[in-house]
Amino acid sequence: MRQAGSSAKIPEHWLYWTLAAAPELLGPLRTYCGKAVRIVESGTLNLSNGPDYQNALAEIDGVLQRGDIEIHVHPREWMEHGHQHDSRYERVMLHLVWENS
Repeated sequence: MRQAGSSAKIPEHWLYWTLAAAPELLGPLRTYCGKAVRIVESGTLNLSNGPDYQNALAEIDGVLQRGDIEIHVHPREWMEHGHQHDSRYERVMLHLVWENS
């Protein structure tokens, strides 16, 4: 259990395997704006370059959506890794983060 103000020391790849093996351990999930998120199908784990999971199915605020999932420990890593300029990330529908600062 993390204490308030402490920084997570969890390796990002642990989050990949949690989503693959037991996505219910990640829940309940919410968007930054507070909308409910349920991962119906995690899709295919991408062991190459590009989004972490491809062709996933998620219910976001009651609407089913199919697309890719990218996972980071911190939200800032999206920009730090340059995903906003990389066409491989155009299908990302869900950016899962461990710590939302």
